[in-house]
Amino acid sequence: MDQSILSVKEILSQLEPIIARTARGSTREDGFFLSCVRAAFAKSFELNTFIHNHQPGIHDFAITASLRGVCEDIIALRFIATFSAAHREEAVAVLMLKSVMELMQEQTKFFEKYRPSQPILEANNVANEILNLRLRLRQMRKSYRWKKHREWPSVQEMADFTGLRPLYDFLYAATSCFVHFSPSNLIRMGKVEDDQLRFSTSNFAEYYHAFNCQYGLFLFITFCTKFSAMLKIREEIRPHIEQLIRLTDEELRWPELITIEELNLPSVSKMLRVMAHSARNAVDAPAVWEWEDADVKPLEPPPAEPDLPGED
Repeated sequence: MDQSILSVKEILSQLEPIIARTARGSTREDGFFLSCVRAAFAKSFELNTFIHNHQPGIHDFAITASLRGVCEDIIALRFIATFSAAHREEAVAVLMLKSVMELMQEQTKFFEKYRPSQPILEANNVANEILNLRLRLRQMRKSYRWKKHREWPSVQEMADFTGLRPLYDFLYAATSCFVHFSPSNLIRMGKVEDDQLRFSTSNFAEYYHAFNCQYGLFLFITFCTKFSAMLKIREEIRPHIEQLIRLTDEELRWPELITIEELNLPSVSKMLRVMAHSARNAVDAPAVWEWEDADVKPLEPPPAEPDLPGED
């Protein structure tokens, strides 16, 4: 088949056996960090496969929110990749254990109130264990100097550190309205019918589908360019990913957060969009993606705030 005319769906299908092979490993041989990279790789690929194998529908509304999780995977793993090998393993192991303890605490409180008869794994006397895990993370701050005085940096701070802040801010803005109360997003669901608004997530299905296709693919390409060398598959997948990059770049219009049409403003003609796109192709546009090596060089951290009096 001519590689120049493959669709996104066809390219993802060609990648499937590579992803299936790469998504296998063991924590004994790979360690916790590389196992997380394998899992995040599979997650991003499977999400894109689902998006591109389905027609627009009410499921797209829910999928958009999941893009934020994929974005945060990239940012956090890229940040941890700048640690020493030993600290990578320790950070991931401590974060996992801390998460389990905290989830046990939350489910204990929930079931005590709403379903006390159900036997569950309860959090008994785990507060000290959680505190000790937080202190272990804080010790790493001395080596890697994140700015805020907490046991682990925020995703925003990790995005600053890794140079991914614009991507994070865009997807955070796009997806926050799905996980937080947003009057504008709720009203946006309305479609005028017989002088009334009929509310349904399906009213914006075409928009959310286009958004998921474009930015789900953007995230998958970003993941591949940053982690494929670490997974030892860069040269194998690079031709396929370069195809996806070209298809992404050739899209005449990337979905916006707020569109001209929904504000009832004069629309930009397709001819003008084609001319603008052609003008862009006439100059050397900066590369969006750069292929990174397996050995991640430590990045220069942002200036750290001075330690508080008495802080270790």
